[in-house]
Amino acid sequence: MEAKLFILLLVIFAFSWANGQKLCDYPNCICYYKGDPCPSGLSDCSATDYCNLDTNKPCCYNKPREFCDFPDCVCYYHSDPCPSQTSDCSATKYCNLPTNKPCCRNWYVFFVISDASEN
Repeated sequence: MEAKLFILLLVIFAFSWANGQKLCDYPNCICYYKGDPCPSGLSDCSATDYCNLDTNKPCCYNKPREFCDFPDCVCYYHSDPCPSQTSDCSATKYCNLPTNKPCCRNWYVFFVISDASEN
């Protein structure tokens, strides 16, 4: 039984390796239904990536995103609004959990408010 499972896994890996494409994987690639257009900030990357389901297509970020890290960025639940003095920066940053969204600090607003409070 173990030998059959090993051979099956070997065949699956050989097929995906021979394909020449890499599996669409979060955070740089997300699979969407083939009939739907890729969301803004994402482009169809079917030439380089593939999805597990034939009914899906890969949509990749145009450039790799950076990890959302404190103090510049904080991850919040995707349905919640970003706090004041922060904005949604999903196009440039990512969070570990797909249910979260990155909220980046608006440094310009922060410095303007800080300067005003000094007077």
